[in-house]
Amino acid sequence: MNTSEISTAWKLGYALLCAAVTSGFNIFSQSDRGLVAGLSVAVIVLVAKLRWDARDNGWFWVSLCLIAIAHLLLVFAWDLKIKIQPTILVVPFAMLDFYITITALFLAETLAKRWTNER
Repeated sequence: MNTSEISTAWKLGYALLCAAVTSGFNIFSQSDRGLVAGLSVAVIVLVAKLRWDARDNGWFWVSLCLIAIAHLLLVFAWDLKIKIQPTILVVPFAMLDFYITITALFLAETLAKRWTNER
């Protein structure tokens, strides 16, 4: 999938969703958690969009739910201050999270295919 296939409305919705999640935490004075939550939402939604062709499979939804739960636990367990300035320097961590998340989804697909072939 290339970026020209993604509509402007989808891109705008994606940006607004990430901003809304981050702002929701910022309202309650939890900006560090807000940054982690916003980046988590960004990664999960982007991975889901990139693998949307697999949406008809049960393993896709189960994996996505498990990934979301793991990120949710990370957000609420996060109790550290993010002292990186400017905040854009946090992006390499988001890229690592993206890589781990997409790899987990591909691993789930591989395991699901092996499991269905063995039956």
